[in-house]
Amino acid sequence: MNDKEIKRLKYRRQYFLGLHGMKCPFMNNTKKLNSKYVLYTHIDLIVTEYIEGDKKLVLLGDIYDFENVNKKNFEILKDLVKNDFNDIIEKTSIYSGRYVIIYCNNDEIKLMHDATASRKIFYTKKDGVVLCASTQHLLAEVSGFNITTNPSLLEYYQSEKFIENLNFDIGYYTYYDEIRQVLPNHYLNIDPFEIKRFWPDKEPESFSREECVILSAKMIKGFITAASKRYKLMIPITAGYDSRVILAATNGISDKMFYYLNDSDEVKKSADYRVSKKMLARYNIKINLLNIDKHVDEKFREVYFQNNPLANKEYLPIIYNYYKHHSEKLNLPGNIIPIVKALHHFSTTEITPELLARSYNNDKLEIAHTFYRDWFDQTKEIADRFRISIFDLLFWEDFTCNKVTQVQLDKDIAQEEFTPFNSRSLILTMLAYEETRRQKPYLIFHKEIIKTLWSDLLDFPFNPSFNQKVKQMLIFLKLYKPVLIMKRKLLGELY
Repeated sequence: MNDKEIKRLKYRRQYFLGLHGMKCPFMNNTKKLNSKYVLYTHIDLIVTEYIEGDKKLVLLGDIYDFENVNKKNFEILKDLVKNDFNDIIEKTSIYSGRYVIIYCNNDEIKLMHDATASRKIFYTKKDGVVLCASTQHLLAEVSGFNITTNPSLLEYYQSEKFIENLNFDIGYYTYYDEIRQVLPNHYLNIDPFEIKRFWPDKEPESFSREECVILSAKMIKGFITAASKRYKLMIPITAGYDSRVILAATNGISDKMFYYLNDSDEVKKSADYRVSKKMLARYNIKINLLNIDKHVDEKFREVYFQNNPLANKEYLPIIYNYYKHHSEKLNLPGNIIPIVKALHHFSTTEITPELLARSYNNDKLEIAHTFYRDWFDQTKEIADRFRISIFDLLFWEDFTCNKVTQVQLDKDIAQEEFTPFNSRSLILTMLAYEETRRQKPYLIFHKEIIKTLWSDLLDFPFNPSFNQKVKQMLIFLKLYKPVLIMKRKLLGELY
Protein backbone atom coordinates (compact mmCIF):
# COMPACT_ATOMS: atom_id res chain seq x y z
CA MET A 1 0.00 0.00 0.00
CA ASN A 2 1.41 3.40 -0.95
CA ASP A 3 1.50 6.51 1.24
CA LYS A 4 -1.37 8.21 -0.61
CA GLU A 5 -3.63 5.21 -0.07
CA ILE A 6 -2.75 5.05 3.63
CA LYS A 7 -3.35 8.79 4.03
CA ARG A 8 -6.85 8.34 2.60
CA LEU A 9 -7.62 5.65 5.20
CA LYS A 10 -6.90 7.95 8.15
CA TYR A 11 -10.28 8.54 9.83
CA ARG A 12 -11.98 7.43 6.63
CA ARG A 13 -15.65 8.45 6.31
CA GLN A 14 -15.51 10.46 9.55
CA TYR A 15 -16.37 14.08 10.41
CA PHE A 16 -15.86 16.67 13.07
CA LEU A 17 -17.58 19.95 13.78
CA GLY A 18 -15.30 22.67 15.12
CA LEU A 19 -14.05 26.21 14.74
CA HIS A 20 -12.67 27.95 11.70
CA GLY A 21 -8.97 27.28 11.29
CA MET A 22 -8.76 24.07 13.36
CA LYS A 23 -6.23 21.53 12.17
CA CYS A 24 -7.97 18.57 10.53
CA PRO A 25 -6.10 15.22 10.76
CA PHE A 26 -7.66 13.63 7.65
CA MET A 27 -8.20 14.35 3.94
CA ASN A 28 -11.20 16.64 4.09
CA ASN A 29 -13.77 18.93 2.59
CA THR A 30 -15.07 21.84 4.64
CA LYS A 31 -18.50 23.42 4.92
CA LYS A 32 -19.24 26.68 6.73
CA LEU A 33 -22.21 26.26 9.09
CA ASN A 34 -22.30 29.78 10.53
CA SER A 35 -19.91 32.59 11.42
CA LYS A 36 -18.31 30.44 14.12
CA TYR A 37 -18.50 26.76 13.22
CA VAL A 38 -17.14 24.70 10.32
CA LEU A 39 -17.90 21.11 9.38
CA TYR A 40 -14.87 19.02 8.34
CA THR A 41 -15.80 15.84 6.44
CA HIS A 42 -13.58 13.08 5.07
CA ILE A 43 -13.51 13.08 1.28
CA ASP A 44 -15.13 9.60 1.18
CA LEU A 45 -18.03 10.51 3.48
CA ILE A 46 -21.25 11.12 1.56
CA VAL A 47 -22.44 14.67 2.30
CA THR A 48 -25.74 16.12 1.04
CA GLU A 49 -26.90 19.69 1.64
CA TYR A 50 -30.19 21.47 1.08
CA ILE A 51 -30.74 25.19 1.77
CA GLU A 52 -34.04 27.04 1.85
CA GLY A 53 -34.00 30.62 3.12
CA ASP A 54 -32.18 30.83 6.45
CA LYS A 55 -32.47 27.07 7.02
CA LYS A 56 -29.88 24.52 6.00
CA LEU A 57 -29.88 20.73 6.39
CA VAL A 58 -26.63 18.80 6.04
CA LEU A 59 -26.88 15.01 5.81
CA LEU A 60 -23.83 12.88 6.59
CA GLY A 61 -24.37 9.40 5.15
CA ASP A 62 -27.50 7.95 3.54
CA ILE A 63 -31.20 8.01 4.38
CA TYR A 64 -33.87 5.79 2.75
CA ASP A 65 -37.62 6.07 2.19
CA PHE A 66 -39.44 2.71 2.09
CA GLU A 67 -42.53 4.20 0.39
CA ASN A 68 -40.63 6.13 -2.29
CA VAL A 69 -37.69 3.87 -3.07
CA ASN A 70 -36.35 6.04 -5.89
CA LYS A 71 -35.95 9.11 -3.68
CA LYS A 72 -32.37 10.22 -3.15
CA ASN A 73 -30.85 11.98 -0.16
CA PHE A 74 -31.33 15.42 -1.71
CA GLU A 75 -35.04 14.89 -2.33
CA ILE A 76 -35.64 13.66 1.21
CA LEU A 77 -33.84 16.71 2.62
CA LYS A 78 -35.95 18.93 0.38
CA ASP A 79 -39.08 17.44 1.97
CA LEU A 80 -37.68 17.83 5.49
CA VAL A 81 -36.32 21.39 5.30
CA LYS A 82 -39.81 22.90 5.22
CA ASN A 83 -40.31 21.86 8.85
CA ASP A 84 -39.00 23.13 12.17
CA PHE A 85 -36.53 20.93 14.03
CA ASN A 86 -39.10 19.13 16.19
CA ASP A 87 -41.12 18.21 13.12
CA ILE A 88 -37.96 17.00 11.37
CA ILE A 89 -37.32 14.64 14.28
CA GLU A 90 -40.87 13.30 13.98
CA LYS A 91 -40.78 12.93 10.21
CA THR A 92 -37.39 11.14 10.11
CA SER A 93 -38.84 8.32 12.24
CA ILE A 94 -40.22 6.64 9.10
CA TYR A 95 -36.82 6.58 7.39
CA SER A 96 -33.96 4.15 7.73
CA GLY A 97 -30.27 4.65 7.04
CA ARG A 98 -26.97 5.43 8.68
CA TYR A 99 -26.70 9.16 9.05
CA VAL A 100 -26.32 12.34 11.05
CA ILE A 101 -28.50 15.35 10.23
CA ILE A 102 -27.18 18.81 11.05
CA TYR A 103 -29.89 21.47 11.28
CA CYS A 104 -28.80 25.10 10.84
CA ASN A 105 -31.10 28.10 11.16
CA ASN A 106 -29.06 31.32 11.30
CA ASP A 107 -26.80 30.74 14.35
CA GLU A 108 -28.83 27.76 15.60
CA ILE A 109 -27.12 24.37 15.12
CA LYS A 110 -28.59 21.03 16.22
CA LEU A 111 -27.44 17.48 15.48
CA MET A 112 -29.46 14.27 15.47
CA HIS A 113 -28.67 10.79 14.21
CA ASP A 114 -30.42 7.69 12.92
CA ALA A 115 -32.55 5.50 15.19
CA THR A 116 -29.71 3.56 16.82
CA ALA A 117 -26.86 6.10 16.49
CA SER A 118 -25.07 3.92 13.98
CA ARG A 119 -23.43 7.09 12.66
CA LYS A 120 -22.39 8.70 15.89
CA ILE A 121 -22.19 12.05 17.63
CA PHE A 122 -19.47 12.34 20.26
CA TYR A 123 -19.23 15.72 21.94
CA THR A 124 -17.27 17.85 24.38
CA LYS A 125 -17.20 21.42 25.60
CA LYS A 126 -13.79 23.06 25.76
CA ASP A 127 -13.12 26.70 26.63
CA GLY A 128 -16.81 27.47 26.15
CA VAL A 129 -16.89 25.93 22.67
CA VAL A 130 -18.87 22.78 21.78
CA LEU A 131 -16.99 20.35 19.53
CA CYS A 132 -18.32 17.08 18.17
CA ALA A 133 -17.18 14.23 15.93
CA SER A 134 -18.09 10.79 14.61
CA THR A 135 -15.57 8.96 16.82
CA GLN A 136 -14.30 9.60 20.32
CA HIS A 137 -10.66 9.15 19.30
CA LEU A 138 -10.92 11.69 16.49
CA LEU A 139 -12.52 14.18 18.88
CA ALA A 140 -9.81 13.52 21.47
CA GLU A 141 -7.11 14.16 18.86
CA VAL A 142 -8.52 17.48 17.62
CA SER A 143 -9.32 18.59 21.19
CA GLY A 144 -6.02 17.50 22.74
CA PHE A 145 -7.52 15.21 25.39
CA ASN A 146 -5.74 12.29 27.05
CA ILE A 147 -7.28 8.97 28.04
CA THR A 148 -9.37 8.73 31.19
CA THR A 149 -7.90 8.69 34.69
CA ASN A 150 -11.19 7.40 36.13
CA PRO A 151 -10.29 4.11 37.92
CA SER A 152 -13.65 2.45 37.20
CA LEU A 153 -13.45 3.32 33.50
CA LEU A 154 -9.86 2.13 33.24
CA GLU A 155 -10.84 -1.07 35.00
CA TYR A 156 -13.41 -1.76 32.28
CA TYR A 157 -11.28 -0.81 29.26
CA GLN A 158 -8.40 -2.95 30.56
CA SER A 159 -10.56 -5.93 31.49
CA GLU A 160 -11.42 -9.27 29.91
CA LYS A 161 -15.03 -8.10 30.00
CA PHE A 162 -14.18 -5.36 27.49
CA ILE A 163 -12.81 -7.99 25.10
CA GLU A 164 -15.83 -10.22 25.76
CA ASN A 165 -18.06 -7.23 24.94
CA LEU A 166 -16.35 -6.89 21.54
CA ASN A 167 -14.60 -3.67 22.63
CA PHE A 168 -17.70 -1.53 22.98
CA ASP A 169 -18.45 1.33 25.37
CA ILE A 170 -20.98 1.38 28.18
CA GLY A 171 -23.74 3.94 27.80
CA TYR A 172 -22.55 7.45 27.01
CA TYR A 173 -19.14 6.95 28.64
CA THR A 174 -15.96 6.91 26.56
CA TYR A 175 -12.22 6.37 26.95
CA TYR A 176 -11.86 10.10 27.64
CA ASP A 177 -13.25 11.89 30.70
CA GLU A 178 -14.21 15.02 28.75
CA ILE A 179 -16.03 13.22 25.90
CA ARG A 180 -19.52 11.70 25.93
CA GLN A 181 -21.73 10.09 23.31
CA VAL A 182 -25.23 11.22 22.28
CA LEU A 183 -27.43 8.17 22.82
CA PRO A 184 -30.34 7.20 20.54
CA ASN A 185 -33.56 9.18 20.99
CA HIS A 186 -31.56 12.28 21.99
CA TYR A 187 -30.15 15.25 20.07
CA LEU A 188 -27.33 17.74 20.60
CA ASN A 189 -28.02 21.49 20.69
CA ILE A 190 -24.85 23.54 20.18
CA ASP A 191 -26.09 26.86 21.63
CA PRO A 192 -27.42 26.79 24.26
CA PHE A 193 -25.45 23.61 24.88
CA GLU A 194 -27.73 20.71 25.86
CA ILE A 195 -28.40 17.04 25.23
CA LYS A 196 -32.14 16.60 25.03
CA ARG A 197 -34.28 13.47 24.95
CA PHE A 198 -36.98 13.73 22.28
CA TRP A 199 -38.49 10.22 22.49
CA PRO A 200 -40.58 8.70 23.93
CA ASP A 201 -43.03 11.60 23.82
CA LYS A 202 -46.23 9.59 23.40
CA GLU A 203 -47.49 6.04 23.70
CA PRO A 204 -46.52 3.87 20.73
CA GLU A 205 -49.27 3.10 18.25
CA SER A 206 -50.92 -0.28 18.70
CA PHE A 207 -51.37 -2.75 15.85
CA SER A 208 -52.98 -6.12 15.38
CA ARG A 209 -50.68 -9.08 14.72
CA GLU A 210 -51.53 -8.99 11.03
CA GLU A 211 -50.92 -5.23 10.80
CA CYS A 212 -47.53 -5.59 12.50
CA VAL A 213 -46.44 -8.29 10.08
CA ILE A 214 -47.69 -6.58 6.91
CA LEU A 215 -46.29 -3.13 7.77
CA SER A 216 -42.95 -4.49 9.03
CA ALA A 217 -42.53 -6.61 5.89
CA LYS A 218 -43.38 -3.63 3.67
CA MET A 219 -40.89 -1.37 5.43
CA ILE A 220 -38.01 -3.87 5.44
CA LYS A 221 -38.48 -4.68 1.76
CA GLY A 222 -38.84 -1.00 0.90
CA PHE A 223 -35.65 0.03 2.69
CA ILE A 224 -33.63 -2.73 1.02
CA THR A 225 -35.10 -1.92 -2.39
CA ALA A 226 -34.26 1.76 -1.89
CA ALA A 227 -30.66 0.91 -0.98
CA SER A 228 -30.38 -1.37 -4.04
CA LYS A 229 -31.25 1.61 -6.25
CA ARG A 230 -28.03 3.29 -5.12
CA TYR A 231 -25.53 0.51 -4.39
CA LYS A 232 -24.52 -3.06 -5.08
CA LEU A 233 -25.62 -4.85 -1.91
CA MET A 234 -23.78 -7.68 -0.14
CA ILE A 235 -25.80 -9.72 2.31
CA PRO A 236 -24.51 -12.38 4.75
CA ILE A 237 -26.72 -15.48 4.71
CA THR A 238 -26.73 -17.90 7.63
CA ALA A 239 -29.15 -20.49 9.04
CA GLY A 240 -30.48 -17.88 11.48
CA TYR A 241 -33.68 -15.88 11.58
CA ASP A 242 -32.40 -12.34 11.07
CA SER A 243 -30.53 -12.97 7.83
CA ARG A 244 -33.51 -15.04 6.58
CA VAL A 245 -35.75 -12.00 7.03
CA ILE A 246 -33.35 -9.88 4.96
CA LEU A 247 -33.08 -12.61 2.32
CA ALA A 248 -36.88 -12.82 2.14
CA ALA A 249 -37.04 -9.05 1.58
CA THR A 250 -34.85 -9.41 -1.53
CA ASN A 251 -37.46 -11.57 -3.26
CA GLY A 252 -37.79 -10.19 -6.77
CA ILE A 253 -34.47 -8.32 -6.71
CA SER A 254 -32.17 -11.21 -5.78
CA ASP A 255 -30.28 -10.86 -9.07
CA LYS A 256 -28.92 -7.55 -7.77
CA MET A 257 -27.56 -9.08 -4.55
CA PHE A 258 -24.21 -10.53 -3.55
CA TYR A 259 -24.97 -13.22 -0.95
CA TYR A 260 -22.01 -14.44 1.07
CA LEU A 261 -20.44 -16.15 4.05
CA ASN A 262 -16.95 -15.50 5.40
CA ASP A 263 -15.11 -18.75 4.73
CA SER A 264 -13.18 -20.96 7.16
CA ASP A 265 -12.86 -24.67 7.90
CA GLU A 266 -15.42 -24.27 10.67
CA VAL A 267 -17.90 -22.47 8.41
CA LYS A 268 -17.81 -25.23 5.79
CA LYS A 269 -18.80 -27.74 8.48
CA SER A 270 -21.50 -25.51 9.91
CA ALA A 271 -25.27 -25.43 9.58
CA ASP A 272 -24.92 -21.85 8.31
CA TYR A 273 -23.18 -23.08 5.18
CA ARG A 274 -25.25 -26.25 4.68
CA VAL A 275 -28.59 -24.51 5.04
CA SER A 276 -27.73 -21.34 3.11
CA LYS A 277 -26.16 -23.28 0.22
CA LYS A 278 -29.13 -25.63 -0.09
CA MET A 279 -31.63 -22.81 0.29
CA LEU A 280 -30.10 -20.57 -2.39
CA ALA A 281 -29.43 -23.49 -4.74
CA ARG A 282 -33.17 -24.08 -5.05
CA TYR A 283 -33.42 -20.70 -6.78
CA ASN A 284 -30.14 -21.00 -8.73
CA ILE A 285 -28.59 -18.29 -6.56
CA LYS A 286 -24.90 -18.43 -5.74
CA ILE A 287 -23.60 -18.28 -2.18
CA ASN A 288 -20.17 -16.64 -2.25
CA LEU A 289 -17.60 -17.94 0.21
CA LEU A 290 -15.19 -15.12 1.03
CA ASN A 291 -11.65 -16.30 1.67
CA ILE A 292 -10.32 -14.46 4.71
CA ASP A 293 -6.55 -14.15 4.54
CA LYS A 294 -5.15 -13.90 8.08
CA HIS A 295 -2.28 -11.79 6.74
CA VAL A 296 -3.08 -8.08 6.93
CA ASP A 297 -0.91 -5.43 5.33
CA GLU A 298 1.11 -3.85 8.16
CA LYS A 299 0.39 -0.31 6.98
CA PHE A 300 -3.34 -1.06 6.95
CA ARG A 301 -3.08 -2.58 10.43
CA GLU A 302 -1.27 0.52 11.68
CA VAL A 303 -3.84 3.02 10.40
CA TYR A 304 -6.70 0.77 11.58
CA PHE A 305 -5.48 1.10 15.18
CA GLN A 306 -4.62 4.76 14.71
CA ASN A 307 -8.28 5.36 13.87
CA ASN A 308 -9.33 3.42 16.97
CA PRO A 309 -6.68 2.30 19.48
CA LEU A 310 -9.37 0.12 21.09
CA ALA A 311 -10.50 -1.56 17.86
CA ASN A 312 -11.32 -5.26 17.87
CA LYS A 313 -8.41 -7.41 16.61
CA GLU A 314 -10.67 -10.34 15.72
CA TYR A 315 -12.45 -8.46 12.93
CA LEU A 316 -9.33 -6.93 11.38
CA PRO A 317 -8.68 -9.68 8.75
CA ILE A 318 -12.35 -9.63 7.74
CA ILE A 319 -12.39 -5.84 7.45
CA TYR A 320 -9.16 -5.90 5.44
CA ASN A 321 -10.73 -8.43 3.05
CA TYR A 322 -13.76 -6.16 2.61
CA TYR A 323 -11.40 -3.31 1.83
CA LYS A 324 -9.42 -5.26 -0.76
CA HIS A 325 -12.33 -6.91 -2.57
CA HIS A 326 -15.68 -5.31 -1.67
CA SER A 327 -15.09 -1.67 -0.82
CA GLU A 328 -17.64 -0.47 -3.38
CA LYS A 329 -20.47 -2.61 -1.96
CA LEU A 330 -22.95 -1.73 0.79
CA ASN A 331 -23.05 -4.43 3.48
CA LEU A 332 -26.43 -5.36 5.04
CA PRO A 333 -26.15 -7.33 8.29
CA GLY A 334 -29.26 -8.05 10.37
CA ASN A 335 -27.86 -6.90 13.69
CA ILE A 336 -30.49 -4.43 14.92
CA ILE A 337 -33.54 -6.72 14.90
CA PRO A 338 -32.53 -8.34 18.25
CA ILE A 339 -34.23 -5.31 19.88
CA VAL A 340 -37.57 -7.03 19.26
CA LYS A 341 -36.67 -10.49 20.54
CA ALA A 342 -37.72 -9.89 24.18
CA LEU A 343 -34.58 -11.45 25.59
CA HIS A 344 -35.25 -10.88 29.29
CA HIS A 345 -37.07 -13.25 31.63
CA PHE A 346 -37.31 -12.29 35.31
CA SER A 347 -39.05 -13.72 38.32
CA THR A 348 -39.40 -10.30 39.97
CA THR A 349 -41.61 -7.41 38.94
CA GLU A 350 -39.51 -4.77 40.72
CA ILE A 351 -37.08 -3.19 38.26
CA THR A 352 -33.95 -1.60 39.69
CA PRO A 353 -30.65 -0.33 38.26
CA GLU A 354 -28.98 -3.35 39.83
CA LEU A 355 -31.34 -5.66 37.96
CA LEU A 356 -30.51 -3.86 34.71
CA ALA A 357 -26.79 -4.32 35.33
CA ARG A 358 -27.31 -8.00 36.09
CA SER A 359 -29.46 -8.47 32.98
CA TYR A 360 -26.43 -7.54 30.83
CA ASN A 361 -23.95 -9.48 33.01
CA ASN A 362 -22.24 -6.18 33.87
CA ASP A 363 -23.05 -6.24 37.58
CA LYS A 364 -19.37 -6.62 38.55
CA LEU A 365 -18.42 -3.35 36.81
CA GLU A 366 -18.58 -0.16 38.85
CA ILE A 367 -18.89 2.03 35.74
CA ALA A 368 -21.86 -0.06 34.54
CA HIS A 369 -23.66 0.47 37.84
CA THR A 370 -22.94 4.22 37.60
CA PHE A 371 -24.42 4.42 34.11
CA TYR A 372 -27.45 2.24 34.84
CA ARG A 373 -28.29 4.26 37.97
CA ASP A 374 -28.04 7.59 36.10
CA TRP A 375 -29.92 6.30 33.06
CA PHE A 376 -32.61 4.66 35.21
CA ASP A 377 -33.18 7.82 37.26
CA GLN A 378 -33.55 9.91 34.10
CA THR A 379 -35.64 7.39 32.16
CA LYS A 380 -37.89 5.32 34.42
CA GLU A 381 -40.63 7.94 34.85
CA ILE A 382 -40.91 8.77 31.15
CA ALA A 383 -40.84 5.08 30.16
CA ASP A 384 -43.67 4.33 32.60
CA ARG A 385 -45.67 7.37 31.47
CA PHE A 386 -45.60 6.31 27.82
CA ARG A 387 -45.79 2.55 28.47
CA ILE A 388 -42.36 1.70 27.07
CA SER A 389 -40.57 -1.40 28.38
CA ILE A 390 -37.55 -0.23 30.35
CA PHE A 391 -35.66 -3.31 29.13
CA ASP A 392 -36.46 -2.63 25.47
CA LEU A 393 -35.40 1.00 25.87
CA LEU A 394 -32.12 0.10 27.59
CA PHE A 395 -31.34 -2.53 24.97
CA TRP A 396 -31.98 0.12 22.31
CA GLU A 397 -30.06 2.99 23.89
CA ASP A 398 -27.09 1.09 25.30
CA PHE A 399 -26.54 -2.42 23.93
CA THR A 400 -27.64 -1.77 20.34
CA CYS A 401 -26.12 1.71 20.26
CA ASN A 402 -22.73 0.46 21.45
CA LYS A 403 -22.21 -3.22 20.66
CA VAL A 404 -23.96 -3.31 17.29
CA THR A 405 -22.60 -0.02 15.98
CA GLN A 406 -18.97 -0.25 17.11
CA VAL A 407 -18.06 -2.76 14.40
CA GLN A 408 -19.69 -0.45 11.84
CA LEU A 409 -17.41 2.38 12.96
CA ASP A 410 -14.31 0.22 12.59
CA LYS A 411 -15.51 -0.97 9.16
CA ASP A 412 -15.72 2.60 7.86
CA ILE A 413 -12.09 2.22 6.82
CA ALA A 414 -13.18 -0.49 4.36
CA GLN A 415 -16.79 -0.02 3.27
CA GLU A 416 -20.19 1.39 4.19
CA GLU A 417 -22.73 -0.68 6.12
CA PHE A 418 -26.49 -0.30 6.46
CA THR A 419 -28.99 -2.16 8.60
CA PRO A 420 -32.52 -2.00 7.11
CA PHE A 421 -34.10 -2.37 10.56
CA ASN A 422 -32.57 0.97 11.64
CA SER A 423 -35.82 2.95 11.63
CA ARG A 424 -37.66 4.18 14.71
CA SER A 425 -41.07 3.55 13.13
CA LEU A 426 -40.07 0.02 12.10
CA ILE A 427 -38.62 -0.81 15.52
CA LEU A 428 -41.78 0.43 17.24
CA THR A 429 -44.00 -1.47 14.82
CA MET A 430 -42.10 -4.68 15.54
CA LEU A 431 -42.17 -4.04 19.29
CA ALA A 432 -45.97 -3.70 19.08
CA TYR A 433 -46.22 -7.36 18.13
CA GLU A 434 -47.20 -9.71 20.95
CA GLU A 435 -44.11 -10.28 23.10
CA THR A 436 -44.54 -13.99 23.72
CA ARG A 437 -44.71 -14.63 19.96
CA ARG A 438 -41.59 -12.65 19.09
CA GLN A 439 -39.30 -13.84 21.87
CA LYS A 440 -36.63 -16.51 21.68
CA PRO A 441 -36.77 -19.32 20.85
CA TYR A 442 -40.23 -19.08 19.24
CA LEU A 443 -39.60 -16.11 16.90
CA ILE A 444 -43.02 -16.56 15.34
CA PHE A 445 -42.97 -12.93 14.27
CA HIS A 446 -39.84 -13.53 12.17
CA LYS A 447 -41.47 -16.51 10.51
CA GLU A 448 -44.62 -14.57 9.69
CA ILE A 449 -42.57 -11.79 8.06
CA ILE A 450 -40.69 -14.39 6.02
CA LYS A 451 -43.97 -16.06 5.06
CA THR A 452 -45.28 -12.70 3.83
CA LEU A 453 -42.18 -11.87 1.79
CA TRP A 454 -40.91 -15.25 0.50
CA SER A 455 -42.84 -18.13 2.00
CA ASP A 456 -40.77 -20.94 0.42
CA LEU A 457 -37.84 -19.99 2.66
CA LEU A 458 -39.72 -21.53 5.57
CA ASP A 459 -39.09 -24.95 4.01
CA PHE A 460 -35.55 -24.80 5.37
CA PRO A 461 -34.58 -25.26 9.04
CA PHE A 462 -33.40 -22.48 11.33
CA ASN A 463 -30.14 -23.07 13.21
CA PRO A 464 -30.48 -26.88 13.20
CA SER A 465 -28.67 -28.49 16.16
CA PHE A 466 -29.25 -30.89 19.04
CA ASN A 467 -29.89 -27.95 21.39
CA GLN A 468 -32.47 -26.59 18.99
CA LYS A 469 -34.28 -29.95 18.96
CA VAL A 470 -34.36 -29.96 22.78
CA LYS A 471 -35.77 -26.43 22.77
CA GLN A 472 -38.46 -27.38 20.26
CA MET A 473 -39.45 -30.36 22.40
CA LEU A 474 -39.70 -28.18 25.53
CA ILE A 475 -41.78 -25.66 23.59
CA PHE A 476 -44.13 -28.44 22.43
CA LEU A 477 -44.51 -29.61 26.05
CA LYS A 478 -44.99 -25.97 27.21
CA LEU A 479 -41.99 -26.35 29.50
CA TYR A 480 -39.50 -24.02 27.84
CA LYS A 481 -40.09 -20.86 29.89
CA PRO A 482 -40.29 -22.66 33.28
CA VAL A 483 -37.05 -24.52 32.52
CA LEU A 484 -35.36 -21.28 31.40
CA ILE A 485 -36.36 -19.45 34.59
CA MET A 486 -35.21 -22.36 36.74
CA LYS A 487 -31.87 -22.48 34.91
CA ARG A 488 -31.29 -18.75 35.37
CA LYS A 489 -32.18 -18.98 39.06
CA LEU A 490 -29.67 -21.78 39.54
CA LEU A 491 -27.01 -19.70 37.76
CA GLY A 492 -27.80 -16.70 39.96
CA GLU A 493 -28.97 -14.58 37.02
CA LEU A 494 -32.38 -13.81 38.56
CA TYR A 495 -33.41 -12.17 41.81
